Amino acid sequence: MALISQEPNDNGDVRAATNYPCTNFAREFWSLTGVNGSQMHCRVHIQYAQNHQLLEQVEPSPYVNRMAGFFLYVSNTTFKEDGYLCFHEIQTVAGTPAEDQTIRCSIHGRYIIYYNERRQGMVYPSYYSQYAYNELCEVEVYDISPEVQTTIKASLPFTTTSGLLSTFETSTIESTLKDHPKSSSFNTIELIPPNVANQSTLETPSTTLSLCVLKILHFKSNSLVLREGSSAWFEFLVLNNTMYERKWFHDGNLITSSSTRFVITTFLTENGTSKNTLHIANILQRDKGEWKVVISNSLRYTTRSLTLNVIPRLVIQMKPEYDFSIRSGEGINLQCMVSNPESLIDVNNGNLIIRKDGSLLADVSETNVSIKWSKSAATGADSGSYTCLHTGYPDPVFVSINIIVIQPEQKRCQSEMSDGIFWTNTLAGSIKQETCPRNKKGIATRYCDLSGVWQSPSLINCTNEILMNASTQLDSILEDGIQNTDKIQETVNSTLRLMKNLTSSNEISAGDLSASLDILEKIVTVTNNTGSTIEEDVFYSVVDNVLSTNNSKSWTTVSEKTEKDASFILKNMERFGEVVIQNDNITPTGYSGFNFDLTINRTQLAENGIRFPELHVQSKNDTVNVEDVSTFLELPKQDQKNEDSPINYVAVIYKTMAEILPSSLGSSLAGSTHVYGTVEGELRFSK
Repeated sequence: MALISQEPNDNGDVRAATNYPCTNFAREFWSLTGVNGSQMHCRVHIQYAQNHQLLEQVEPSPYVNRMAGFFLYVSNTTFKEDGYLCFHEIQTVAGTPAEDQTIRCSIHGRYIIYYNERRQGMVYPSYYSQYAYNELCEVEVYDISPEVQTTIKASLPFTTTSGLLSTFETSTIESTLKDHPKSSSFNTIELIPPNVANQSTLETPSTTLSLCVLKILHFKSNSLVLREGSSAWFEFLVLNNTMYERKWFHDGNLITSSSTRFVITTFLTENGTSKNTLHIANILQRDKGEWKVVISNSLRYTTRSLTLNVIPRLVIQMKPEYDFSIRSGEGINLQCMVSNPESLIDVNNGNLIIRKDGSLLADVSETNVSIKWSKSAATGADSGSYTCLHTGYPDPVFVSINIIVIQPEQKRCQSEMSDGIFWTNTLAGSIKQETCPRNKKGIATRYCDLSGVWQSPSLINCTNEILMNASTQLDSILEDGIQNTDKIQETVNSTLRLMKNLTSSNEISAGDLSASLDILEKIVTVTNNTGSTIEEDVFYSVVDNVLSTNNSKSWTTVSEKTEKDASFILKNMERFGEVVIQNDNITPTGYSGFNFDLTINRTQLAENGIRFPELHVQSKNDTVNVEDVSTFLELPKQDQKNEDSPINYVAVIYKTMAEILPSSLGSSLAGSTHVYGTVEGELRFSK
């Protein structure tokens, strides 16, 4: 059996998302050869698709509107125009076409053609589908010629039955065609029955032809509505007798094995089918939408899809948001609220409560999504942990804060405004947390020492909101294993352009510097994993901005508070360069900035050495004569008796590394990096 059909695009779609055609056709035909090569009088038994998913059967099936209005032709060619109309389904009452029909065709012919159409300008009954489909599940063709009784059957499973010429399975084909008014999608199935000359009846054993079988038996999920944070699985069985390719898609994006969130498996079952699963341990909001599977081989393809809805995870917020201290006698006012009421869409019972050290607080005022508790004069007994939760929510979601009631004899830091943050009274020896300043996300911290004196705030965890959003987008690409080149390049390049603007200021905050280093590492990982093209000049400009000595103070903070320092940049530049120089069609690249210079090129060491910078280079400052440059990289010509092919290389000189790199690390860098006084240099070759 050979299938000729419209090929799916890269996203597995056989239908355009918009601009559907006004006229479309669906056709399938069978070649029939009777006893001694004679043509056949036929009785045709057709069973149309019913319900693809394992749901409770609906009568009539929702697929009758797709079947409605079909034609059955008998012809001596593969064109219906050369034959005769045997049957036209012209029911006019909604739901009346039966998916299981037996039709008698008292016409001689070689081909039986199943055909359906939806034409522009034609008015169809209201229950007709908008587009023509071809979704036959089973076809049986009986030769009712007086001299012989035979059967050609399209069904499952493969069987051997008296009077059965051969068996085969037709897949479900869903074709919506466009662009050309005469285009069509059809199956070509040629059935050559066994030699039954001089036999009045057929007896077992009969011949079962080796035909291409590829069908999705069912496609299901553990649920079509899932709560964020729960697990999900998709599963389908494939009946096949040949190798096939399987692809998973989410909203048109191909899911690959490089994903760190999705586990894809395939294994054979005892009944000969193959079971395919996709498992997601932790459902996120971005997982909602269409999930589609496409299986295909060299002859055919078939698809199934489900739409997944994700209910957001409950978010509870306390005000005040963080631990706080108050003086004895001052009032306490606590409020707890649900930030996203849509998360409770299927929660019918329960309410918000506040507990202190495990005991339920009384005298509260509450609504469906908010609860308040207050006390006019705090005492020492009010110190403790206060927890808010929703009693009807199925998952353990809660928020807690600690309240310290300061006694008159205890030391404390007084409330004050600093670095755009209002710091409230805090008990001596405690660390105070507050929300980051405007346009920043995260938590700022400040230590109140034992003497009751504030230390300098730590804003290492305060990051520009734009950088945080960009980092989240890159995480989704890495975690979901997205291979859509256009989407990756758009995300990476837009992120680089934003970073170039944000890092071009006189000084980058420690939080933004730390976030920028993380994002650059993710960009290198995404680029190396997918082979995507990025705007290299913008990438190098961001690196140049980050290496500025204006950021020395932030570099010191980052190296003290995190595991990152300036060597982090070197390592990721090495990773980026290693992939670039492995390319056989390398493009010579040069960059000269305020803080580092780079060249990527190709040379033949037997004929030319390498000197970087070259005799005259154009930097951002001015044209520089190399004779006036105290530091450069140089590799003389090499005697390569056994190797005369050119090599790729990358050369980098970091001009400010000594000023931002801790001295203890300057001599410990491994690989091909070498320190020349106050400048870091690197020369790396392809293998």
